[in-house]
Amino acid sequence: MDYHLSFDPASKPAHCFVLDISVVGEYGSRLTGPPAREVFAPIPRSWLQEALEDSLEWHADHETLLHYSVLNACRSWRYAKEGIMSSKDDAAVWVLSHAEDPSIIDSALAIRRGDRSRSLDPAEVRTFALGIKARIAQMPR
Repeated sequence: MDYHLSFDPASKPAHCFVLDISVVGEYGSRLTGPPAREVFAPIPRSWLQEALEDSLEWHADHETLLHYSVLNACRSWRYAKEGIMSSKDDAAVWVLSHAEDPSIIDSALAIRRGDRSRSLDPAEVRTFALGIKARIAQMPR
């Protein structure tokens, strides 16, 4: 992933801020000052689900690292289903027990771990991400 720094909020999709603040608020470690849970208010579930749906659509349309799209979709699905925002790897393991066809997830994990013999088809990744988006859209907010 290329290094990116911007002070312009318009340079990144809005869902990034919502999801990042949620993760920091829940899991952030303080270097100084008050704990992250005291600095960042909890984000309403409906906002998080909307941000997850936006993220899935963004990944389907823009992400060039296809394994990130698959693993982010796994993380989004797990959060929407269980309320747990986990690592990409933990979410992928969770989805393996829920997916009809685990091959795309197996390939994404292998690529993440450096296996250069695996590849992902962009159309299949897009279908997977948008399929997870559809599942999340049907869940209660």
